[in-house]
Amino acid sequence: MSDDEYDQEEDSTVVYLDKFTTLPIPVSRVLQGALEKNLDMVVVLGYEQDGTPYAAASTGDGREILWVVASFQHDLLSGSLLED
Repeated sequence: MSDDEYDQEEDSTVVYLDKFTTLPIPVSRVLQGALEKNLDMVVVLGYEQDGTPYAAASTGDGREILWVVASFQHDLLSGSLLED
């Protein structure tokens, strides 16, 4: 199911949990969730459908971007992002 099909089939009776999962999540839902968080700074990493890497950030400071990515890498590997 594509993101467009997903958006059209949105069910108001579905409750979405703000938890990590091993299942794929539509890109549009992930980005919408980020918009709803009123984030101060954001780094977006992904792949276009043809496999081309994509990266964007709301800051132009490369050191800050690297720090955010490294911090999240550490938290993912340590499991601290998965804790309640």
